[in-house]
Amino acid sequence: MLSICWSTTKTSKKLFCHAKEIVLFSLDKDPLSYCCIRKLSYVNVYMKWKKNRSYDSIETIYRSPELKPLISLKNCIAEAPSGCIPISDVSKRGLVLDVPIKVVKFLRQDPSVFEEFVGPQYNLPWFRLTPKAMEIDVEEKAIYKDYKSDLQLRLTKLILMTREQRLPMRIIQGVQWYLGLPDNFLKNPDINLDSSFRFVEMENGDRGLAIEGEEKMMSILQKNAVQRGLSNGGWMEPIPFPLFPSGGLRLKKKISAWLDEFQKLPYVSPYEDFSHLSPDSDISRKESCGCFA
Repeated sequence: MLSICWSTTKTSKKLFCHAKEIVLFSLDKDPLSYCCIRKLSYVNVYMKWKKNRSYDSIETIYRSPELKPLISLKNCIAEAPSGCIPISDVSKRGLVLDVPIKVVKFLRQDPSVFEEFVGPQYNLPWFRLTPKAMEIDVEEKAIYKDYKSDLQLRLTKLILMTREQRLPMRIIQGVQWYLGLPDNFLKNPDINLDSSFRFVEMENGDRGLAIEGEEKMMSILQKNAVQRGLSNGGWMEPIPFPLFPSGGLRLKKKISAWLDEFQKLPYVSPYEDFSHLSPDSDISRKESCGCFA
């Protein structure tokens, strides 16, 4: 906890801070008054990934960072009414589309996807999809249509992992690529979302997406435990996490004993309401681990 004191000619105040709350006390008033501000925010966490050089020889993995901007540019062209766009339409959107270099250079380095030609005015470069790229785009849209229920399930799970079962749209849009959702999935809610989803207004004025309904959703860990006869699908059952230790790994007795006790704690699915749990409790820590299990 952090404690800060400061004073002026008119007032004296004291600030107590910890991870989730800010409490501001006024020391000059009688009785003592205070203001408590809840501080729960979304943060970007940057982690240093361990590099596995054996994967560098696999071209599909090596070039995978280029896939996201390539598909984004492909969608910009495919959604154009004429099926082609001038470079001026996307040249200033490189940051939004996650293009790591100049957009025109990126388009020119993939002639198998993007075909360049001179436009009707001012001799500006225009781009359209190659016949093979258009064919793949049609197949991609058909796959999204066939697996629409699976895409809805992924989005449902993401929202259910929040305390209030709702998320700001800007957060969802920031992770929809990693969920496998197409760029225009949230732009056509009448087509892509069922009745369990509803748009809401968040406290800060942002638009959000919420989930309605009382249908229980089981995690993969719970489903596997039911199949192995370790659980009957009930709530707060002591389901252990599967562990796959490296060969030759030995734990100290104290750590091994703590791990055994931790595994015996009740398991709370990431999709269940965990608002009643104390954030400092062992069960809450196991619930946090369940998000990655």
